[in-house]
This record gives sequence, structure tokens and C-alpha cells, in this order.
Amino acid sequence: MQFIKITIWKDSDDEYSVSVNNDHPRPFKPPKHFLEPYRKSKELKRDYIRPFGESLFRSIFTTDKRRKQIYQVLDSGEKVAVHVISDIPEIHDIPWEILKDPKRDKPWALSGNISFLRSTSKSPVNFMSCSPPIRILHVISLPLDVYKKAPIDPLKEVEIINNALEEWRDVIEVDTLVKASWNEIRKWLMEKDYHILHFTGHGGEGGRLLLEDERDYKSSREIEVKEVEELLRDAGLRAVILNACHTATSIPFIPSLAMEVYNAGIPIVIANQASVKDTDAVSAMKGLYSSLFSDKDISQLLFKSRLDIEEWWKPVIFTTTEINPEDIFNLKDAHKPRKRHSLFRDLGTFGNARLYIYRYKPLREITEYVFQGEKLLVLHGLGGVGKSFMADYVARFLRPRFQHVIGVDMKEDVEEPSFKEVKGFILDELIQEGIINQDKRKGLEDSGPRSFLKFLDKTFKSTSWLIILDNFEEAQEKDGRVRERE
Repeated sequence: MQFIKITIWKDSDDEYSVSVNNDHPRPFKPPKHFLEPYRKSKELKRDYIRPFGESLFRSIFTTDKRRKQIYQVLDSGEKVAVHVISDIPEIHDIPWEILKDPKRDKPWALSGNISFLRSTSKSPVNFMSCSPPIRILHVISLPLDVYKKAPIDPLKEVEIINNALEEWRDVIEVDTLVKASWNEIRKWLMEKDYHILHFTGHGGEGGRLLLEDERDYKSSREIEVKEVEELLRDAGLRAVILNACHTATSIPFIPSLAMEVYNAGIPIVIANQASVKDTDAVSAMKGLYSSLFSDKDISQLLFKSRLDIEEWWKPVIFTTTEINPEDIFNLKDAHKPRKRHSLFRDLGTFGNARLYIYRYKPLREITEYVFQGEKLLVLHGLGGVGKSFMADYVARFLRPRFQHVIGVDMKEDVEEPSFKEVKGFILDELIQEGIINQDKRKGLEDSGPRSFLKFLDKTFKSTSWLIILDNFEEAQEKDGRVRERE
């Protein structure tokens, strides 16, 4: 691994100096003709990326000696980490990821072996290694008033994270929090030792985040950077992932949220230096989580993500070359890849649904009940309002909590709505997945509800499991009582 360390500081109000790999400082003059329009719009036209990137190159590598040294590094064929170090917020507002020298056709970040990271002069506080289980708190903040203006479906990101972490299920725990008020997040961080905080929602320039209002869950509350810093400081987090717009954008006199969180002592902070499309925000997470627990080089964390998104220059990482993911997340001995029996059979409504509106209130309430340890939940309502789809949505949304999910449509999947038929259907699914054999099935044909549930607990080895009974009214009398059937 080769390094290009770019250190920039202020000499006066309008004058900067830059040092490359600790060489003799030279004046740094940002390319204003490109930088000023970018700072106003926080967008880059495709035609601007190449000349803007080359202008940045010329503003840093101003001497023949610097250019010669840098070309030796770039031509070595090794991986290269470009590390921008500065305590000046506006320096980190520069889109360094588009940096490009005139000899190459592509910006460095797309070259295949060059990555970027940023930091300040402060050293991270929480440098301690953590052992399994690695705990992730995924906070989804979509208050109703915000969702109406900027609707996004959080399930897409939830499923990408879950799929990326599938092989690590034995050693990584994910809690998904939808009730996203400041006090609620603080309560969760205090009650459990989390190592990673992942935020999905909306942000703004100058360190602003939109959370749920404490008194009215339908309304949003804009919190400022100091409140976020207070929330996260001393929480023991090793990484914070801010998958929201402008979380790496400063305004005059107020640093970006990413920079402040990093200065609060978090070793790894990932954020966006502009507004991001929902599709890009979700796609970027796939590459990130596939790298976070497997790559030894921290500078490569966003490389795979850039290849998956259109606006590849927007994600940024605040960290330092002094650490690597394996130094923080100690999974060397714990990780033993193996195929696990994991049964997931929902009601299949996702394949038939043409349109789904994110149901903020019921999802918020259901997830809260599950986290409180409730064992039985009933979705009640008129036919056709979407209860079946809601059940499937929750099963997918909370997939990390359930090793096995079995959905039974009591109108379509069984001959009659009885315990015996439902039990037989579940046993058939277990046989089909290779979890039990026919002899075991025969031994359970006469089991009652209590002994059958104990059997499931034993079979699933005390892992959490979920059974969905759809169209349960088929098994009820008019007054709601369950029919007396075997």
C-alpha cells in the first residue's frame, strides 16, 4: 500500500498552505472558477468533473518534484490511499474524490487501485478492538411530514444490509429502530453496547438531521450538529454511517456532521457530501457492508460502493490510515463461513403487489412491540386493506431477528383452518428445507400445540422464529372464538 498524504492548513483568512507527504509547504489556491459554482449547487455536471479534477491536481502538485514523486507512486501498480488532512471545514467540502492528473483518462477514485479518506488532526478516541457479537443499531428516521415530501422505502436498504451480512449472522446483531426521536436513540445507545450506528433518513448542510419529534411522531424535528455530537459522544461507537443527504457538507462557521462526529472520537464516519438519490444511497450500502468486515485496508471501504452508484463521488469517509477494520472489529477467530439452515417462506405478496405505500405508524408500533418481547401480534382490519402485505413487510424488515420465517395462508395453504393442518404444513416445509426428516414428522403427528412449539424451539436451537397465520378468521366463529378443532 502506498500513501499520498495531503495536509492543508490556514496561514491567514485567505491564505492556505499545503504539504504533500510532509514535504516543504507551498501555497494552496483552490480552483475558484470550479469550486464556487460547486459550493452553491453541490452538484457536478459530468463535463465539469474532468477539468475540475485536473485543476485540483494542479493546485496541489505545484512543483516538478511533487509531480515526479506522485507519478512514481501512481505508476507503482500498488494500491494507493489519498489521505486529506485538515481542520478547516471548507477544505473537506472540496470533492477530492474527483482528483485526476492529465495523464489518466479517469478520476483517481475510479482507477481501480486508488481510494480516498479524510481526517482532522484529532486522533480517534474509540480505537479499542471489539469482539463478537458486533452490534449494529440501524436508525430509520422517516417522520410522516418528511415522508410525504420525500418518500423512500427503507426496506430496500434494510434488505441490502441483511443480505450483505448474511454470512456473519452468527457474530453480528442488527437492531432496526423506527421510533427515531433523540431521546429514543439515546435510550437505545445507553441500554445496549452498540458498535455501529447506521442512520437512514434525511439530513442538511451544517450538521442537521431530521428526527422524529418527541411529542408528535408524525412531525419531524431538526436537530443540529452539537445535539448529534452530544448523542454519540461516549457511546462507545466504532463506526457511524450517515446515509442521508449533505451529512458531509458544512456551512459558514458550522462544520459538517461527519467532521464533528469524527472529532467526537468515532474512528470511522461515512457520509455524503451532497444530496443523493435514494437508489444510489441504497446501492452504496451493498459494497460498504461487504467490505467492512472482510477488507483489511480501511481506505478500500467505499471502493466497491463507488462502482455501484451513478454519482460515485458523493460518499466520503472520515478515518485515518493508522487503523484498519480488522483492528476494530475482531472477527478473525469468530468467522467460520458455513451454510446455515434458514427457512424463509412469507405469504408471497411482494410478487403480486404493484404499489405499496410505506405504512409508517403500524411498522413503528409493530417493531416496538417485537423489541419489547411481545410473542403474539394481531393485525386487524377490513379485507383488502393490506394486512397480508404488512405481515410480509414486517417479516422482511425484521429478518435479522428471526432465523426462520414461515407464512401460512389459512385459506389457500391448508385444506381446513385447524391446528392439525397448520402443523402439517409447517412440518412439510421443514422437510423440504432438510431441517427434519420423515421419521421426525411421524413422531409429531399426534403432538398438541404446546409440545409442538417446544419441538420447534428445540429444532431451531433456541433461535428466534416467526409464524404468520394469514386469513385467521377462517378458524374463528362469528364472535371471534377459535373453533374447537383438533
